[in-house]
Amino acid sequence: MTSYSNNSSRQSSYFDNQGGNNRDRSYNNRDGGSRSNNNRGGRQQRQAPDHSQLPLEQGVICSLKESFGFIYCADRPEEVFFHYSESLQPVDSLQLDAEVEFRIGTRNDKLNAYQVRILEPGSIAWETENEPGKLFRGLVDRPTRFERGQTLDGTIRLLDDQRDGKDVAAIVSDGPELYFRQNDYQPTQQHDEPEPLNGEDAKIISDGRRGQPNRLLKGDLVEFSIVTDRRSKNQFARSISLILSERDRVRHEQETKMLAEATEEVGVVTSLKGEYGFLLSNKRREEIYFHYSTIDMDDTERALGDGDLVLKEGQEMKFLVVNEANGGGEPHGRRRLSARRVSLKPKGSVKFHDAVACGVTGIVVLCPQPADAGHSLEAKGKVLLHEPIEDNDLTGNSRLITEVYLSARDSPGGTYSFRGGSSAATWIQLGDTVLFDVVSDYVDGACHAAPTKHLIRNPTPFELEEEGDTEHPIDRRIRLVSLSLMARSEGIVHTVKDAYGFIHYNERPVDAHFKLYQVLPDVLQNDLRRHMGLTNVDKHGRQLGLQVGAEVMFDISVHGRIQGALPGRHHKNQAAQERENLKAQRILFLPAGTVQQSKTLGAKLRGTISKKDKTQLYAGMVDLDMEVLPMTMEERYPLVAKMVDEFVASPVQTALIYHDILSAKEDEVVMNMIEFNAKGLLSVTHIPVPGETSYPGKLSIRKLSEEERQELAKHDGGYETPPKLADASTDGATSDDDGQVISTPGTADKRRKKKWTKTRKPVSSIRFDRASFCDELKNDAPLAVNDIVELDVVQSRRTGMVTVENMRIVERITPAAAMAQDGGSAEGLGIVKEIVTARNFGFITVLDEAASKRESIFFQLSSVVSSSTNYSIRKGDEVSFKVTTERNGKRVAQNVKVLPKGTIPNLADKNACQGLVLLEPSHNGIKKQPVRQRSSSHPATIDKPSRWSTVDLSLPEAPQGCDAAMGCILLLRDPTQMFDNLANNGQSNEDAAALEVAPSAMSAEAAGVNVTLKHLSYKIGAIAIHGIGSTDETSAPRRGDLVSFIKARDSIGLGARDIRIVTKGAAILLRGRLESIHLGESVDEGTAKFIAMNNEETLYDVKLSEVLGCDLSSLKEKESVEGVLYDGQLYGICRTCDVYLESKFGSNNKERPKLNLTVKKDRAGKIMAQSHMAKGPDGSCGFVTGWTSRMSKFAELASEADVL
Repeated sequence: MTSYSNNSSRQSSYFDNQGGNNRDRSYNNRDGGSRSNNNRGGRQQRQAPDHSQLPLEQGVICSLKESFGFIYCADRPEEVFFHYSESLQPVDSLQLDAEVEFRIGTRNDKLNAYQVRILEPGSIAWETENEPGKLFRGLVDRPTRFERGQTLDGTIRLLDDQRDGKDVAAIVSDGPELYFRQNDYQPTQQHDEPEPLNGEDAKIISDGRRGQPNRLLKGDLVEFSIVTDRRSKNQFARSISLILSERDRVRHEQETKMLAEATEEVGVVTSLKGEYGFLLSNKRREEIYFHYSTIDMDDTERALGDGDLVLKEGQEMKFLVVNEANGGGEPHGRRRLSARRVSLKPKGSVKFHDAVACGVTGIVVLCPQPADAGHSLEAKGKVLLHEPIEDNDLTGNSRLITEVYLSARDSPGGTYSFRGGSSAATWIQLGDTVLFDVVSDYVDGACHAAPTKHLIRNPTPFELEEEGDTEHPIDRRIRLVSLSLMARSEGIVHTVKDAYGFIHYNERPVDAHFKLYQVLPDVLQNDLRRHMGLTNVDKHGRQLGLQVGAEVMFDISVHGRIQGALPGRHHKNQAAQERENLKAQRILFLPAGTVQQSKTLGAKLRGTISKKDKTQLYAGMVDLDMEVLPMTMEERYPLVAKMVDEFVASPVQTALIYHDILSAKEDEVVMNMIEFNAKGLLSVTHIPVPGETSYPGKLSIRKLSEEERQELAKHDGGYETPPKLADASTDGATSDDDGQVISTPGTADKRRKKKWTKTRKPVSSIRFDRASFCDELKNDAPLAVNDIVELDVVQSRRTGMVTVENMRIVERITPAAAMAQDGGSAEGLGIVKEIVTARNFGFITVLDEAASKRESIFFQLSSVVSSSTNYSIRKGDEVSFKVTTERNGKRVAQNVKVLPKGTIPNLADKNACQGLVLLEPSHNGIKKQPVRQRSSSHPATIDKPSRWSTVDLSLPEAPQGCDAAMGCILLLRDPTQMFDNLANNGQSNEDAAALEVAPSAMSAEAAGVNVTLKHLSYKIGAIAIHGIGSTDETSAPRRGDLVSFIKARDSIGLGARDIRIVTKGAAILLRGRLESIHLGESVDEGTAKFIAMNNEETLYDVKLSEVLGCDLSSLKEKESVEGVLYDGQLYGICRTCDVYLESKFGSNNKERPKLNLTVKKDRAGKIMAQSHMAKGPDGSCGFVTGWTSRMSKFAELASEADVL
């Protein structure tokens, strides 16, 4: 039942038309009441009429005046007058919109309300439901509408035939008309979900009311209840719900008709979107649209079971194909193929074609074009088979298959998008070789390239195989075997940014830029490298990828020109500021060492320094003993040469058309390569590109017919090489990499008849600089004219320049020859040690690693040669000079020149080794050091002989690992293995003896990378004199210090040089005594036990090969020794008497202990210690045998008893 509130709008409109102010009313009966109470005239009071028999009605007070009001009746379409005196409650209780009950009667032929009684709110039922609980259906005949500021009721035509409504086509609106208001239809959601009329309609019908979801439209099928208004007796539809919109009803009729004409087909899912996807049928080419709501899950579950219900691309499906209006538009609009009643099928149940051959190869002659913003439809490509195939068509007639179609969907690597996704392309280009299966399509019998499981070409392509294990499917795809060599190039990645990068072009000194999306996908990279016989990982086992330094192969093209500033401020030739914009595409990563960046024209060649550069200290010219030939064109441009040769040998007769424009230089290379290697066989022309005026166009190479060859043969040589094009990236007139003249910039469109030549001019003289030296020679003294060197001659593919590498000294000219060459003087390098400005002279510390003592050479300030008059030489300057000898034999420096900072290294080499100092070098260098033997020839009764009495000079030299006059270093770390096989690098026996492998080897973690501990010798001159870690005479490296160094030059034969202190006292010096000394037959076989002088008396097993500074035969039991403890082992064991001297003067004495020995020949050949006799470690006065490496021939032999 409907309350009065439903009619509020109509009531309010009536109330507003009533005159007077409802609030201005009087609740006092001014007439009858006062007069009847004051009836002084004595008239008889009139008796009130009886209204109890009048009919009883209900209503709502709609107006109140001073003493009367009006009631809106619920049972009649009228407003009834009533007087306040008829109110059964106090007048103050009367209010507007109050529900009342009254008796209706007439007075003066007008309706009046009597006995008005106020009811509880909600007591009045304004409408009565015709058939409670029953729902009716009807069609909207006239929707509600808004006119002149008010909403008008709509009408619904009741369906007389109240069938179940499942048959939409049988709905006929021929019943009575019912009214409804706008608020009678209130959808519970955004819009009502229409109730499906049957199971199929649930998947098809959708509400088409997106624009007006809260309003019913004409023709909509609705369900409602019917009520009768008590006041107007009109029937209204209430509680309306939408059953089916008119649009859906029409669509359902169309759907029913389409399903009647549908065909059942099978296919696969090609793509999936948000709520829809596309299918490919085996009976048609067009893709078929389907919505997820059309999938029949019940049918799928019966066919597959719950475990296999996976909707994905490639899933096989069964469906009905209908032709419907696109997007649900008008029936006569644009139409499309759609699927209905879609269900999933088991894998392997759908076939599209019959297999013809498997694992065959072919060349792409037409690239497929995927659909994108510029191409609404996909265009298929074509592949030319390497070997034709014989087969039968659909009618059974035989045919010869030479070409097959290639879909962009099956293209190797798929497609990629660019330009913000508006364009799409495939990875393959004309001339690429692909591997695939050949199939015959069910639709029209055409042959297509299909994915294959073969990784390489199948030798038996017609032996078709059954499908493999479906649980472990084989990765089937069309594979890219090789890329077309047209415009193919090589290079090195040298810059990588967020979305782009740059590649050093390997064939000329320019860079090509690339976008990251142009890098080939990993699957293509792996397939290509497999067929090239290359690995897919680097030396560390990582997958090859994009990084700086990666070797790559790519397609090169030019995309216009870009402005670039050239050195200098003024350029009359504005065209010289332009450079070509080279672009790299289809980038393939290659293992390190695949790209040949240079060719070694000769290795370990001998040469002689013929000229020195006056402006550069370490530069000049070297004359080779044997001439070398530069690279051929085929070696400079191997990919272009291979492309020409393969095209000549291939059966392909169609022209090779480059897919993009090449620069003038690349055009020139191709033209000249055809001139040299395919003269009279190929013709090359340009195909103009619309809108491109800077370049002739794309290259087109075709084979000449037999008639064309004969015609060309009549003209003496036949084929004229197309003129060369200028390289606009060069600065002015210059020569190209092959020695030919290139025209000046701005003439790229002008043609010249200058030809290349295949004649190679031998190279006999080459310029060198400091970069040409090996690591050892870079820090050596400058070369001199006539020095003999050994070197490698290398030619770069990028620049074509012939350079020198790995230059090393074989033989320097003798000092006498050097002095003669330089006018009686020899050259040297050094650091200014001291400047005495007041007396105009100074001293230079000479850089000479072979010196046993650091030399300071005198020079006059007047001999300094300076290019600047304002510069004065300073302490610490690096200088070069010429050494001359004065009449008195003193060496002085002349022609002193200040060198640039860094000429003499002031930092340790980046590849420097590290080691521990085991023994410091002595200042004396007598190499003839006989072994001092003990003897018992002297009786104990005679006086003790002198330690220097006699020495047998016929005894052999001491077999020391390191020369006693030299220092010794224990090699710990050698990052570049510069000391590996030191004794086998062509050194003399004396040089090889400078390096001795220690008998004990430390772990790689403790000793460095791939290092076996070695003893290296050095002299005082090998200690660095300049920069970090350098020392002077008073702070030379001591035993146990950690030092850095590099390998000494072969010509000198030392072990180490450029020695710099890294950490002082890095190792522990441990004192102890030797026991159980066993000399053995050789030094390496000698052993002993070292007992440390500590509380625990730690015991170490040592080999006597670690004993330094004395002869092994002079060792005795329990002798005090000291060793360098490192990583739990002892090295460099020396007698304490050999390394330490103790003065008899106290430590508080200000006088420094002195030691001066003089041989007194006039005193029977005895040697005496003069000027402060020192006290040895053993407490004796004097010095024990072996304290110095210098042996006196006047020493006398002592008996064993005397010595002990």
